[in-house]
Amino acid sequence: MKSSTEASSSKREKVTLTQREIDLIRADAGKMESALSARDMRYLQSLNRFLYNGGRAESIRSLYTYPSNYLFQGIDDGRTGPLPSINIGRSMALTLQSKLIQTKGRLFFSASNGLWETIKVCRNSQVYFDAFIERDELNDKVKKSVLDGLVFEVGYIWVDDETKSTIKLHPWQYYVDQAEYDYGCLSRCMIIQDWYPIAEFEDRLPKGGVAAKSLEDNPHITGKVLRYFDLKRGVRVTFISGEFIDAIKIDYKCSPVVPFYYNDPVKGIYSNSIMSNTRSNQRLIDETLRRYRDALILSPANTILIPKTAEFSANDSLVKTMDSLVGNVVPYHPGAGLPVIMTPPPIDPSYITHLKFIKDESFDQEGISQLSAQSEVPSGVTAAVALDTLQDIQSTRFQSQVDNLIQFYKNIYTTMIDVFPEDDEILPMRLNRANIKWREIKKHRELYSLTSSLASALSKEPKIKLEQIEKLQAQGMLNPNQAAQLMEIPDLESAYSVATASYDNCRKIIERAIDEEKYDFFNVVNLNMLMSEAVNTLLQLDAVDESPELLQRLVTLINIVVEKMQGVSTTQTPPAPPGAPPPPESVQDTAMNGAQVQAITELAEKVALAQVPADVGRALITAAFPNVPPDIIAQIVGQAPQAVPEEINNTPATGILT
Repeated sequence: MKSSTEASSSKREKVTLTQREIDLIRADAGKMESALSARDMRYLQSLNRFLYNGGRAESIRSLYTYPSNYLFQGIDDGRTGPLPSINIGRSMALTLQSKLIQTKGRLFFSASNGLWETIKVCRNSQVYFDAFIERDELNDKVKKSVLDGLVFEVGYIWVDDETKSTIKLHPWQYYVDQAEYDYGCLSRCMIIQDWYPIAEFEDRLPKGGVAAKSLEDNPHITGKVLRYFDLKRGVRVTFISGEFIDAIKIDYKCSPVVPFYYNDPVKGIYSNSIMSNTRSNQRLIDETLRRYRDALILSPANTILIPKTAEFSANDSLVKTMDSLVGNVVPYHPGAGLPVIMTPPPIDPSYITHLKFIKDESFDQEGISQLSAQSEVPSGVTAAVALDTLQDIQSTRFQSQVDNLIQFYKNIYTTMIDVFPEDDEILPMRLNRANIKWREIKKHRELYSLTSSLASALSKEPKIKLEQIEKLQAQGMLNPNQAAQLMEIPDLESAYSVATASYDNCRKIIERAIDEEKYDFFNVVNLNMLMSEAVNTLLQLDAVDESPELLQRLVTLINIVVEKMQGVSTTQTPPAPPGAPPPPESVQDTAMNGAQVQAITELAEKVALAQVPADVGRALITAAFPNVPPDIIAQIVGQAPQAVPEEINNTPATGILT
């Protein structure tokens, strides 16, 4: 195997394989496909039970099928008509899917122990992934994969490095070696897509090949596309209907396919699903419904007694007609005594009780309550507190699935980081934006972590929604002018994105100061916020032993902010009108209190121990105690005050727009 200089559409190099290598890959692919073909019957049963309650058999691979209700009117044994349908598995799967997707979340790149480069990488990554979720419609694909996991046992998301997008796969389209998967050391994996449009590979088809000729004859032809990933040698091989197409070099060692399991496998790749868990109980329900249906149809609707005459009369004709239409008609002799009219129930009530018992136990087994599945308040529960308690209990029961969903998102993120081309930029080039590539994210992998922050939508109840918005407003997270507008916005994330403009601008000023040594900013900047963020960034970077050069740039920015804060304070304080001389100040009024003295003392000790740079110490004291003269601050810190650099003195005090 050797590399070629020709690059693929995804900037990957093509690889030249020998015919023997191609034959070995083709044989191994066939072996994996054959080994996992046994699962097809199980998936077929789950699919048809979910869609048709077991009343129709449809191929799981063919995409050219009839609509779901075509030639299907319910299970009919030809004797008493169609069987009533109660599909507990389908009800559970849709209920639990709805429960899980109600949990809206966001993953954050946390670089609390990272250096400045790590912080920049995390910030760019956060921007990219937040935009990617919307652009790629990832949440919708995750929702469908979750339903696959509930119905079939597992759902898959394929992170395609060629298109830099995610693709939802069916469970029967992904193949691995079971032993390798169980031990966590995959050496290869495979994706098979039947009925795939060959035109998507038009630029990659070998000239004169079978696929190329077929495409010339029919531009809409489809075929079986097989993608084989050799993770050890770093090559992706593509076949179409058995014909070798190409081999592309890849630089990742992990599978590009991310699974979501309803329950994690005990061993191998197989697990259980809601449809498989409820299969036995569903068959009992079907049998009970069949008996109930037969009894209801075959039992008379009414029992009617009609006087019988000795000779043929109109009553005899009426008996025959009514007996076939409204139930059981019994002729009687009027002189034989008084008739007893009785219409017995079609079936013993114990059957109905048994049916309800099986249904309730099936829902309890999966931890799904009447409140969720049927929008029905459980019997005996009337208080709102009791309903909240039931929902809390149910949420705890589903916590395992919620954790799996969170981990599913994390695995998608990490897989994207692993498989996307290293030389591609995280964000498109733009003026004043850091040029960071995917290689940098991998390089800083040990210095950041992915954390989740789950949130639910605003309440649908107007009163509760208003209380939530007022609480956000009181916490300073929401602009009061947009409170009325948010009453029409269902997503809580919109409420959290209102009051971030000033913070984002402060972070950008700090970034320019560190990366480009630019200290200019608009005079409308929130100086208090900028001061706080600059000091926090300085302490954070100093705690991880950042380079003194970067720390000094932050110190310079802090000094400029302090100078501007003092200038604003002087400008906003008008001179006092002339008048009588002020009374002599008492020492008690001008002296610092004990807490202030203690704070300055502790800061001076940190400067003396070199825990805080002297420039930072002077800046902090000046900001906290503006009435203290500079020479006194210099004596406290232990150094003479430094002159402001010439380039800073030339900076206008009112900002760059002067």
